[in-house]
Amino acid sequence: MKRQILRRLRAPLFWMAIAVVYVAAIMPGSEAPTLGFADKTDHLVAFVTLTILGRMAYQHLPCLLLAAGLVLLGILIEVTQGVVGRDASALDVAWDCAGILVGLVAARHLYRRRPVFFH
Repeated sequence: MKRQILRRLRAPLFWMAIAVVYVAAIMPGSEAPTLGFADKTDHLVAFVTLTILGRMAYQHLPCLLLAAGLVLLGILIEVTQGVVGRDASALDVAWDCAGILVGLVAARHLYRRRPVFFH
């Protein structure tokens, strides 16, 4: 029963996390939530989380497809930040990509150690 509930929540949690990350990223800088470290840490943690949730929700998709979609999200965030008056930075997209790579490795490790999260 618990596995069925978890299985049904994976995709909605992934899409909710995308919405939260996007909204937080385009908020005015003074109002945007932060982990309290460097801005790049926020990017890294956000994209590690999105990647793990994405792998859990859409494990049947190739990793490359998920990674490409998340890279496009990172680019969209930076373009939107430029439009709304925040600083847009290619370096932020690079940190997003680093988070995606770490997330893919972490998801693979989780899959091997805790397959219950994926089945």
